[in-house]
Amino acid sequence: MNSIIFKYSFLCFSIFLFIILLHHSDTISQTVLSLTHPIPIYYSTWHKCVQRQLLNTNETPETFWKNFVKRSRECDKSSNIWENMRVIALKNQDEMKYAVLPVKKSSNNVFVTLGIGQDITAEEAFQKEMTKINQNVTFYGADPIVEGNSEKYSTIGKFFPFAIGAEAGFSIASVLQDGDYKDVSVVHVDIYYFLSQVLKENKIDYLWMDTEFAEYELFNIFYKNEKLSRMDIAFCQMSLEVHNPSLEQKKKFKDFIEKLIEENVYGFFFAEDVSHIRLWLFNFGSKYCVEKFLLF
Repeated sequence: MNSIIFKYSFLCFSIFLFIILLHHSDTISQTVLSLTHPIPIYYSTWHKCVQRQLLNTNETPETFWKNFVKRSRECDKSSNIWENMRVIALKNQDEMKYAVLPVKKSSNNVFVTLGIGQDITAEEAFQKEMTKINQNVTFYGADPIVEGNSEKYSTIGKFFPFAIGAEAGFSIASVLQDGDYKDVSVVHVDIYYFLSQVLKENKIDYLWMDTEFAEYELFNIFYKNEKLSRMDIAFCQMSLEVHNPSLEQKKKFKDFIEKLIEENVYGFFFAEDVSHIRLWLFNFGSKYCVEKFLLF
């Protein structure tokens, strides 16, 4: 009889404890890693830092934009991202790009430049680094301005004479012509068609995007369960420029950063404020990307 009572009491206690844990788990479930593959400890350290620094700040979009770079860099430093990820710097004419080289031999490394800006210095430097480790690279570049871009980019890869956006069509875009940025009418090809039907690539190892304000409409390419994710197309590394925004665009940027933190798939690093914000991102949510580029 005592044994039966003990077993019954233990069962009731276990059920009670399970209910309590289930209830409290709701408060943390949004930020618990949903990844099904091993991830580095330094990424977990970084993620906890950006949760503290950038989530639930109750700041206006203006203040968030102003404070973002300093807070983001503090998290880079505290988790020692540069050394842990073995990042290399690649300089072009007016900025620094970043990359992590593969740790596995691959028959195909796909590199996409959206917005060439008549400068492929960093792409050429990257190609040299890959040659040193006997890795081949397939380059694709798109820019609506043919002059100064087609001839240069064609020396390393395939050039496409149009802009890339969230939707296909015509629009006014700020593009580099004769050394100055000018507003011109350009043809846009949507990024989903470009990657899946033109390039026919579903794994983009490196994406450098400088699309002169079109980035605000492309933020959802990073999100879970959005169109690109449903098409099984993934980016591993991305250099992103977020151009000096209006107040509405600053709100979009704040929402973008908060969603990246909540979804816990992409890490964003090496933020730089040069009137617009530059970021480098890595896809920790992709088993393919983690295994191809990271040692831990």
